[in-house]
Amino acid sequence: MYQKAHINRFERFFFSTSRALSARLILLATVSLAFFAVSVEAQPFMENPAYSAAYKDLYRTGEGIFVELLSEGRALVYLFSYRPVGNDDPAGPGQAWMVGVGVQVPGGVEVDEMLIPTGGRFGPGFDRDDVVYTPFGSLSFRFPTCGTSDQRGVLNVYPDAGTGFESIPFWDGGLDGDSYIQLTQVVDCEPDADSPYDFLSRYSGSWKDPLHTGEGLILEVLQDGRVVVQWFTYDDVGRQMWVQGVGTFDDGGYDLTVNELNTYTGTHWGRDFKPEEVTESEFGSLTIQFTGCDKATMHYDTLAFGSGTWNIERLTTLSAFIDDSGAGCWDYY
Repeated sequence: MYQKAHINRFERFFFSTSRALSARLILLATVSLAFFAVSVEAQPFMENPAYSAAYKDLYRTGEGIFVELLSEGRALVYLFSYRPVGNDDPAGPGQAWMVGVGVQVPGGVEVDEMLIPTGGRFGPGFDRDDVVYTPFGSLSFRFPTCGTSDQRGVLNVYPDAGTGFESIPFWDGGLDGDSYIQLTQVVDCEPDADSPYDFLSRYSGSWKDPLHTGEGLILEVLQDGRVVVQWFTYDDVGRQMWVQGVGTFDDGGYDLTVNELNTYTGTHWGRDFKPEEVTESEFGSLTIQFTGCDKATMHYDTLAFGSGTWNIERLTTLSAFIDDSGAGCWDYY
């Protein structure tokens, strides 16, 4: 119901074909992601799991955030946008992405330290020792009304001095940060405990190749079986790059195919962001063959960087799929 009512809101927000979903994941006390490792203490407060979702500002199509609510009151936030004016290179305006682990608070999430990874190289030239994790700043997000966004969400981002990124909100430039809507949903706002989720949904979460620590994938499975893929990586000279696409499973649910991945450039961070300047470019395609609930082989073909294969492993299991024993994996293989 939610997906059908809101599918037109995507407006190429993440990918060329509008799709909807949200995700939810669980990690150990030390959160080991595709991008970094950080210890976050367990918290007593847990928000509604339906707030694990993608969000965007109504007036800023072309950038956004993923919020994933973790076990024990933790939260994972991905922020993707563009570099600020003055922080470009001769190639022109470029992409930027940040990631951080924080805590759930009533009505939202807070992250004390987001990180901005740089320095990796796409493809076989990638060396995880080249990746530099620079502190970016803090972030807080207050959720919109679950499932409807009748009450808008509010994003606050406070970059550290010297990063070149300005704070959001900024009052003199017209951006107040309070126009965020929920775009995706897998977990219902009031889930029916007697209606188990399709086992394909359990693929949702973060994945990486152990040889590629410093970059990775988010897979988010729609209730109809379609899958949003968000790939946080770098180009061939070490600049940040994020790539998006929508895929489908084969009939058996073992193979995922994304026929079109796209990347987006053309604008800047903060008050210099202009949605009409966002340019979509075809990046390539990928296939993922699952050999278990926590491992798979990914093959990609790109227009600019050639092809390659990753042996990926599950990093996160969505907490909606954790049973009473704490187990999150299953065996259909």
